[in-house]
Amino acid sequence: MEVADAYGYLLGVWNVERLIEDYHCGESGVFAGSVAVCQLDRELSLKPEAEASPPPRRQAASYHETGTLRWSGTELACARRLLLADIGESRAALRFADGRHFVDVDLCTGECEVRHDCGDDVYLIKFRVQSADCYEECWEVKGPDKGYRADGTYRRDRGEVVRESG
Repeated sequence: MEVADAYGYLLGVWNVERLIEDYHCGESGVFAGSVAVCQLDRELSLKPEAEASPPPRRQAASYHETGTLRWSGTELACARRLLLADIGESRAALRFADGRHFVDVDLCTGECEVRHDCGDDVYLIKFRVQSADCYEECWEVKGPDKGYRADGTYRRDRGEVVRESG
């Protein structure tokens, strides 16, 4: 499914289930939780890496994921925060909570592949939109100390889109 506005598409509350397979230890687990992507009442300044001019200001949202990871008979509470910015057309920028670049996604065809290099680790992430209320992510992570695959399915919770201050 093509997406003309990736930022707008991702806003809202999503239920997520993620299957994780660790290649190093040969074990697997399941994460189940929710993601709230809430529009902020401020814009995010996105400065390109080597550009001297003032960075453009973009509409922004917080991405807050919470849930439980079931791994090796143990349940662990987990959470992560990211930022999301509208960078035009069918594209959205994912940033770490401190504003550092993570990946940019372009959902114009309904799917995309992105790469994030983190030291010696490489994150290859595939996004695929299934419908207006469902998308999938597949993470393939490789490095000297990392080797895992995580397949997640996100289903929209028909609750209200929330605005967040700050």
